[in-house]
Amino acid sequence: MKINIFVGTIDHNHGRNIYVGPTSQHVADQIADFCREWAATEDVTLNDDMTTDEVIDTYFEACYHDESYLIDGPVELEIQPTKETT
Repeated sequence: MKINIFVGTIDHNHGRNIYVGPTSQHVADQIADFCREWAATEDVTLNDDMTTDEVIDTYFEACYHDESYLIDGPVELEIQPTKETT
């Protein structure tokens, strides 16, 4: 059985966060959650009516002045069935 996943990474001063999901939108939503969580700490204003892409772009432009995140995929994984999954 093969499945596709998308992977997102954020490189920051304290290391790297890695997000995985079934779609690029799912991963983008997770990255936007990171942005919303850290926006106040970084003194970045994010409005409630912003789209996911606007949240990400605004946060990274204000904090890093370049793109410090990446969404890559799909990555194809092959899963071998086990007795528990059959």
